[in-house]
Amino acid sequence: YTSMFFGIVIPILCFQILPDINILEDPLSIFGIKDDTKILWISFNILISLSLLSIGYESNKMIKDVENNKILNIINYLSVISLILSAIINMNFRILHLTLASIFFLLSTLYIFLYGYFYKNIRYLLSILSMFVVSINTILILLVFYFDISYGLFEVFFILDLITWYLFMITTLIT
Repeated sequence: YTSMFFGIVIPILCFQILPDINILEDPLSIFGIKDDTKILWISFNILISLSLLSIGYESNKMIKDVENNKILNIINYLSVISLILSAIINMNFRILHLTLASIFFLLSTLYIFLYGYFYKNIRYLLSILSMFVVSINTILILLVFYFDISYGLFEVFFILDLITWYLFMITTLIT
């Protein structure tokens, strides 16, 4: 739960430090190149990455099929690596950074989809939520490209989507 808390608080803190940033024009990654928030933003992304790795690893234990478990672990590791690299390789290297961030978004969405699909025989509610989150993420990605809006707004909704799904998953694992 702590990482979910940081997932909400750190971006808000960065907005407090740099109130000129407008998510309608700039991606959240802009915090990674501004001197006042650079260290905080990179640390935040690494913390979130490790948290996603840990939660994914623990939740994958619920998937009893060994092959499905391996697939989920590989996707989880690759998405975490891409998030860490997108934190370290900042917006000064725009194409590489956006490529890594896109890989993270796509792999995270794929992870949620496959987790829901593999888990469908155990808990239908988590499967339904997984499909809903994947649908929302897909719509968000399409809206970003169609309306040519900032990645910042997409990132905020994507993060909220991830937090909702992971909180529900953690709650499901505990009960």
